[in-house]
Amino acid sequence: MKKKLIFSFFTIILFATALVTSAQTTYQPVVQIPRLNPPTQTTDQYVNALYLLSITVAELLAVVKIIFGGVKWMFSDVVTSKQSAIEDIRGAIFGLLIVLATVLILETVNPNLTRLNFLENAQPLNITITNPQGETAPEPVAIGEERSFGPGQSSAMERFKQGCEGKIVTVTGGRGGVRLRCEAN
Repeated sequence: MKKKLIFSFFTIILFATALVTSAQTTYQPVVQIPRLNPPTQTTDQYVNALYLLSITVAELLAVVKIIFGGVKWMFSDVVTSKQSAIEDIRGAIFGLLIVLATVLILETVNPNLTRLNFLENAQPLNITITNPQGETAPEPVAIGEERSFGPGQSSAMERFKQGCEGKIVTVTGGRGGVRLRCEAN
């Protein structure tokens, strides 16, 4: 009976937390990923930051494993324990060399292989949504979303403006085109 009560309590807490967090309109991370600015991040920047973070974590884990192997080797008097410690150190050094060799090879062959930037010049999809009366309804626009519009895309630009629940800010303009961002009021 007591286990069921505890289980029910934690289940209610879990669902209550999910309801409260799903009501938030924007996501603000508690811990920042190094080299990443959440309000202006793009998918490219996010993946690149995770790539650099994973390399850093792999190197850190290898160094920690080497340190633990060294401590294990120092405090053991048994030959088999010393051999196990030496194997741990060799494995950590081998893993570190694999990570470093991978980064070195990718950077040597083509530095762009380690930088995700193929979405940089991508054109946004223009999706037209029509309601039953045949009128084109504006598609919803997320706060912080940016889109580029060329000279012949005035109707798409108007739908973007109508779909934004906040205010529209012109990010850049030139060469007959404009880039707009939807921001919170």
